[in-house]
Amino acid sequence: MPSILLIDDTAEELEGLAAALRSLVLPTEALVITWQPSKQDEKEPVELLEDFLRPESAHDVRFVVTDYDLTRKGALGLYGSTVVDQCQLRAIPVGDYSRGNASRLPKEPNLFEIRIPTKDYETAASFIANVFRGFQHIRETVKDLNPMPRSPAAGIAAILDRPMDQNRFSQYGTRYPLVNSGLVDRTAPTGSGGQREAMLKLFAYVTGHVLINLVLRYPGPIISREGLAAHCGISEVAVDQIESMFEACKYAGPFEGVDHYFWMDGVQSVLESLEPGDVDDTRTIGELNRAALEKHLNIDLPRHSCSRCDGRNGGFYCPFTKRAVCLQNNCSVGSNGWIPPGARLCRIEKDYFDDWSPLLGL
Repeated sequence: MPSILLIDDTAEELEGLAAALRSLVLPTEALVITWQPSKQDEKEPVELLEDFLRPESAHDVRFVVTDYDLTRKGALGLYGSTVVDQCQLRAIPVGDYSRGNASRLPKEPNLFEIRIPTKDYETAASFIANVFRGFQHIRETVKDLNPMPRSPAAGIAAILDRPMDQNRFSQYGTRYPLVNSGLVDRTAPTGSGGQREAMLKLFAYVTGHVLINLVLRYPGPIISREGLAAHCGISEVAVDQIESMFEACKYAGPFEGVDHYFWMDGVQSVLESLEPGDVDDTRTIGELNRAALEKHLNIDLPRHSCSRCDGRNGGFYCPFTKRAVCLQNNCSVGSNGWIPPGARLCRIEKDYFDDWSPLLGL
């Protein structure tokens, strides 16, 4: 039976998160197991961790969730980064559930890093359950693909049954780091049957991370609820008023429960089918889309919160500030190394870029 392993040195946090997760993930789907590292453990912390993660273990761990600091019970030297390293070497997805480490300086995105929201147990548990199910779906689907795709982009196109979109997905793969040799060494088996199993596991691991951390995070072929609001030049709270219009183009696939996602080609078809609103053709994309929606629905839609244009423009989405931006020179800057080439609806908010680019290497 597959398992989700929760690691925390605070009993209250561990029990609260486990209870919330068990209410969403039934024992017939996966077991939720917990570990509170302590100096009272019979083995060293890393040895115990390896016992949980080894392939022959009875736990069959498929997803790990860990806090950053795991030393409160005397398990000195054990940190979330150690857990992450051990999981990554075994191609096991791992999530960072760090409440007290949220103020760390941001760094360049890591393809294999999954940040779990810490708002409350229910929000965290919902995210964990959906990420677990997404990786499970990919892992099971990949087994039936013959021949096995040669790239994550081809894998995503096959899994989502969108073969014509493979080139668009491939534009998300130009900058993610190569899988390190340690990961390949740890998954390399001895027999031919084991060789295929290891390849499938590694392929599903990489493909799943490309999908959740790149394709779904940076709007392009697939657009999130926030991205849809930005493209339409409206406030996110107004999406409830237009969402039914895009019902036919909702995304259904791995990680669909993490957010509300839509196929961009479907969104664009709906918008292009509407009668233009009462604005001239020189206006911005966001304004044109909002005007068409308002005319169709015969209502005024709340605008987004940009102070530079009083919410008039929009059309694009900044994945770092999570706000609508437009093409004005004082509003946003174009794509760079932090935005995959396939993310056609993304631009970086100018204020954010000016503040952080010298430090973060944007």
